[in-house]
Amino acid sequence: MPLRLVGERGDKAYESRIYFDGEMHVRPGLWHDLFNLLAWLAYPETKAALNERHCAPGENDGAAADPPRAARSRARDTLTLFDENGAICAASDAALLGRVRDFEWKALFWGDRRRVVECMHVFTLGHALAEKALAPFVGMSAHAMLLEVAADFARLPPARQVGDVDRLAAQVVRGDGSFATPQALAPLPVLGIPGWWADNTQEAFYENTAYFRPRRARRD
Repeated sequence: MPLRLVGERGDKAYESRIYFDGEMHVRPGLWHDLFNLLAWLAYPETKAALNERHCAPGENDGAAADPPRAARSRARDTLTLFDENGAICAASDAALLGRVRDFEWKALFWGDRRRVVECMHVFTLGHALAEKALAPFVGMSAHAMLLEVAADFARLPPARQVGDVDRLAAQVVRGDGSFATPQALAPLPVLGIPGWWADNTQEAFYENTAYFRPRRARRD
């Protein structure tokens, strides 16, 4: 159903109110809520899919109850991470996505820099992430969904790119077993993306392992 913006708090939980009543509580004067509204406008299918998952009986832990219960599942925590701090990392070169999964940051953003510019596109979905970008800082990272896209993706108009990743991301969100744990999302140090931060034009920037952290060794 169409969303209606409301200024007053209701009796239902935030996600339940959107799902059952089509009402989204927006607090005036807050960047956080403005960026959330803009995310709904840019990625309507993905945002609706996230809302559905929050309120789905099969995964719901009480959000859709009336009155709602407070308990939260790991799946809902993961959905919230993506909703608040998420990015969609779309690449037509699967090897680049592999470097993201393997935490090979310098090899990705410096060694494969030209391929990243040509073949990898990162879209900010999380409204908290967008709010952080008002005053970016080294340490700023996203929880990323990784999508492999067609070879001609880079040649599409920007609006078509956004529409395509919105449709693909919504399919992932609705997929069986997706977002079961936070490990379903890939950490992404966004200031390393070429063009996103002036200092990343220097190779030494990627040697900051406190920011560009290596993958942790698995415990036996």
